[in-house]
Amino acid sequence: MAYNEEDQRRLQVTRSDETALPENWRDADDVEEDHRPAFARDSDRLIDTAGFRRLQGKTQVISPGQTDFARSRLTHTIEVSRIARSIAFKVCREANPDHALQAALIAEAAGYAHDFGHPPFGHGGERALDSALKEIASDWGVDYYSFGGFEGNAQTFRQLVWSFSRSMNQPGLHLTRAVLDATVKYPWTKSESGMPNTKKWGYFPTEEGAFNWVRKGVPDHAIHSKSFEAQVMDWADDVTYATHDLEDWYRAGVIPLSHLTRGADVREKLATDMARELQDGSDKETLEDIFVERGLFSNFEKIRGVYEGSEAQKNAIRESRRRIFHYFFSESSCDNSLDDRHVAQLRISDDARKINDTLRRVVKFYVLKSPRMATYEYGQSRVVEFLAKTYAQLIQTDGDEVSRALPPADRDRIIKLLALSDRATGSSEILRLVADYVSGMTDNYATMMYNRLSGSNPLVYHMDF
Repeated sequence: MAYNEEDQRRLQVTRSDETALPENWRDADDVEEDHRPAFARDSDRLIDTAGFRRLQGKTQVISPGQTDFARSRLTHTIEVSRIARSIAFKVCREANPDHALQAALIAEAAGYAHDFGHPPFGHGGERALDSALKEIASDWGVDYYSFGGFEGNAQTFRQLVWSFSRSMNQPGLHLTRAVLDATVKYPWTKSESGMPNTKKWGYFPTEEGAFNWVRKGVPDHAIHSKSFEAQVMDWADDVTYATHDLEDWYRAGVIPLSHLTRGADVREKLATDMARELQDGSDKETLEDIFVERGLFSNFEKIRGVYEGSEAQKNAIRESRRRIFHYFFSESSCDNSLDDRHVAQLRISDDARKINDTLRRVVKFYVLKSPRMATYEYGQSRVVEFLAKTYAQLIQTDGDEVSRALPPADRDRIIKLLALSDRATGSSEILRLVADYVSGMTDNYATMMYNRLSGSNPLVYHMDF
């Protein structure tokens, strides 16, 4: 896989108007004597953002602060990044040692960036924000598909391109093209049809110019395929979800790992219930493979009851985590038949894919099955929906109210947009800014603003920076 100068060029976005369309690109203000490799510097820039710090306040399993052990979106992000780095280095060292370090650095940076665009309250908040924006767009006469809706991966790309700024006059983080490309898991937009995944998309129309620059030179037959490093990051995300989220739900007393390991009748019932509830063809054979034949959780055989924090339970978790990671790492390799990072494929054995998918479905099933979590997610979705609709209504009905509802930077942009003669264009971009603001909130901040705007928050003053 070749990493040429074009891959290391940095994207700088300048704005001539308020449409958020990038105008040109040039090398950013990199210091010549900087000792860091270009791709490692991208990781440092990502870590140095407010968006990275806000991940500590966003849901991964449950809202931060609910327990003292569950992972936040930030700890998940760090774990994805280190796993992506390790997998990329391992498979590239075997296939093409000359590029192992570069691939590892790119995959690591992509891991740090991959969840920047996720709104508060996890995927439930993501669905709620997209649904609210769709309803608002309909009310405003804005075409939802041309507007682009809301999707966390597309929001990540938008933030990396220009939402975060290295200086007042230079929007964007000026990341290298290779790292930006590695963050794109779904290289298409909402309005494109016939894509591999129509529920996910990778960029909004406002970032089309930047997306085209990032993907320039990709072979036509691979135009809708992820780059090699994006494949690694995506797999690292799946591995982390199947391992760490499973662990957190076990600790929360939701997933009965000890029962699943010891009881064939429990596994059979789980397979039946999963197939019915998830409608995804879950099978008992794979559960038997996971919990019996491969012995990934055999250290739970002598564990009794729900998680209480005993040393035996902690040791069982650590040992299972080690076995699972070793298995997924050993089943990863690189197809280096073509020397091109947009054609090279990360190879994961069919058995590993199946086991990973099943573990993630186990997590999904027990979470969806829990009435407590269902009501929890319902309430969180209401918060996100209320915030999006309230800000949109304030902007649409009374421009003066903008000064009382939004921070100065967003207020100034929206006031300019309200003055546009092309109302459709202005409305579409206003929705994008509403989405920027709401999706950037932490769980706690979103709840606080919901209480404040609904008149139920006793705290009048709050540090808003």
